[in-house]
Parts: sequence; C-alpha cells; structure tokens
Amino acid sequence: MSKQVSLPEMIEDWTKEHVKKWVTEDLKINEQYGQILLSEEVTGLVLQELTEKDLIEMGLPRGPALLIKRSYNKFYSKSPESDNHDPGQLDNSKPSKTEHQKNPKQTKKEEENSMSSNIDYDPREIRDIKEQESILMKENVLDEVANAKDKKKLEALRADRFAGLLEYLNPNYKDAATMESIVNEYTFLLQQNSKKHMTNEKQNSILANIILSCLKPNSKFIQPLTTLKKQLREVLQFVGPSHQYPGPYFLACLLFWPENQELDQDSKLIEKYVSSLNRSFRGQYKRMCRSKQASTLFYLGKRKGLNSIVHKAKIEQYFDKAQNTNSLWHSGDVWKKNEVKDLLRRLTGQAEGKLISIEYGTEEKIKIPVISVYSGPLRSGRNIERVSFYLGFSIEGPLAYDIEVI
Repeated sequence: MSKQVSLPEMIEDWTKEHVKKWVTEDLKINEQYGQILLSEEVTGLVLQELTEKDLIEMGLPRGPALLIKRSYNKFYSKSPESDNHDPGQLDNSKPSKTEHQKNPKQTKKEEENSMSSNIDYDPREIRDIKEQESILMKENVLDEVANAKDKKKLEALRADRFAGLLEYLNPNYKDAATMESIVNEYTFLLQQNSKKHMTNEKQNSILANIILSCLKPNSKFIQPLTTLKKQLREVLQFVGPSHQYPGPYFLACLLFWPENQELDQDSKLIEKYVSSLNRSFRGQYKRMCRSKQASTLFYLGKRKGLNSIVHKAKIEQYFDKAQNTNSLWHSGDVWKKNEVKDLLRRLTGQAEGKLISIEYGTEEKIKIPVISVYSGPLRSGRNIERVSFYLGFSIEGPLAYDIEVI
C-alpha cells in the first residue's frame, strides 16, 4: 500500500513541493522526474493545464508522464465536475469541495485517508505503466551509450573542437572523406538528441559543414543552409550576447553577414554579434595574442550561401607552388591576381581616421566595425573617407584587406 501524502484539499492550493511529493511518494515515480517538475515550478494550478506531451517535453519519459496524467484523472474521476472531462487532456476542472467536506468534524488524518481513497489505482494498470517506464529507461540508457560512442569517434578525429576541425583546411590535407564522415556523425548525433541544447555539438557541426563546403562544395553530406542557420539561432539564443567564448559569434559573422542592403532578421543583428565577438576575444585570447593579429580563417566571396565563404587555400591555388605564398600575402600582391579579384567580393565602407565601418540597410541602418589589417592608405585624424576593401573573418572580428581610398 502506498504511503499517504498530506496535501491541501484544493489542487489549486498545491505548491510545487506538494506536486513533487505527490509524484515521488504516492505515485512512486523516480525522484529525478519529481525534481524536474520542481525545477519547472509545476504547482497545482500549472498541473491542471499540463498534457502528457507537455510533461514529456519537460524531460519526463513517456511512462511517468502517462502515470501522472492517468493518476490525476482518476483523482477527480468521482467529482461531478469531471463528467465532461476530455480524457486526452489533464483535467482542468476544480475538485468538488463537498467531496472533501462531507464530515465537518473529520480529523486531519481522516481527511488524508479520505483523499487518498479517492485515488483508485488499478494495480495492473500501474504495473503496465511501470513496465513501459522500465523499457523507456533502458532505451534512454542505450541512447546515452550511443551518444558516448559517437562523441568518442569525433574526439578521435579531433573534431570535438574548433581548433581540431580547422586543421582539416590545411593545404596538405586534401581528402574530404574524413570531413564527410565528421559531418555525418554530427548530423546523426543532433537528430538523436533534437530536444537537448547540444550547443557545443551544434557549433562544431556548423563549422564542419562550412569546412566541408570549402573542401568539397558538391558533397551530399552538407546540410541545408536553412538547417545550419536554425541551429545557430538556437545556440545564440541559449548563450546570449555575453558568452565567454567567441565561437557562436564567429559563426554568426560567417552565416549571417548581409548579402546586400536588404537585411533579414539574422543580418539585422550582425552588428551586435560583431561587438560580442570583439569582447569575447579580448576576454579569452588577448593575453596570448598581444604581439600579433588573429589568423584570418575565411574571406567573403562573390557567391551565395555557404559558397560565399572562401578559405585561404582556395586563393593560394591560383599561384605557382614554387612561389613563396607568405611573401605574396605580406606584400599585398595576392590581391592583384585577376582570379582572386573574380573570386572575392569587394566591399565599400567609410574610414574615420584609422577606423573602418560598413553601413547596411535601407530603412533600418546598421553600422559594422571592421579591423584594418594594413592602414597605410588611411590618414590619421578625424577625416572621413570612402574606402573599398576585401573582407576577412577571424576569431577576433571581421578584417579589412587591400584598403583603397575611393
């Protein structure tokens, strides 16, 4: 026989602690699921409105969710107000006061026993639900084991962090098959855990797709841009504007950079993402990078979507292997190559002294600051000049290359 639980007569008077106590002590549901309801602040009033689907979305397995729903319905099955109750929903009706107030002289203990007696549980039904819960618990364990195996594979490939993924862009590494395998692993992992935040995995997956697009643009494993943008929005919403690591904001610059003056909902926020990127970089890496600028990982190309993200190796392929590519970058000769001019998009902005910015938008304007890599052509002081340049993306922020005064 189940332990009696002391609860207020009216369910709307139940606190979140009462709900947890009823679920864990009377229904004998695992403590961790009662804790979920407690953390979600499920009071008696909230419990009235919840459906089985709501409980599952909170993180409860189907077994416990089903037991809570059915037990709640049975709790009020003898109430006149519950006659028209929809069995597909948790009962929203209020418990009958007369049901609990038949004897005014009833002692507190008798009230508890009276209330408990209204919960007419069918032992076979509870056993079936418990068996379902056991099966679902085993499935959850198996899912966790599968997740651990997938993560181990990604760790072995050094694909569990940005630095390891970026190594696959090394010019000496030309096989895209491994990156296809990495993208496929992340795609499966995120599909299997669609209700979890998985912020790190989503960031790694997005970067892996970008890298695969650079290595093999026509790969069938590359996820649609709409999917990647949706995942990035979820990450950005979860971490907020003050995350200590620059990864989410760096990816936002790559995927949400405006393609023209017409801004969508993502590109309208790019100014804020750049600001967050600058701030998080200074907080995380500045002490390590005082002597030099952060490496430019990608450049803005003329094409659309993921194809607009151009890696350094794509530019260097137009030069003779015998040439010293480092000297070409330092001297600026790399920008004079016609193939490079055809590949990259040249932007127009304004410089105020050594500070460069780009303005986007027709009605609602945004002004994005850009770091000048070499500001030789720019004059010091408060002079405002129109300039053009190529855009690079680094973990520090967007960079302006080959600056020319117009």
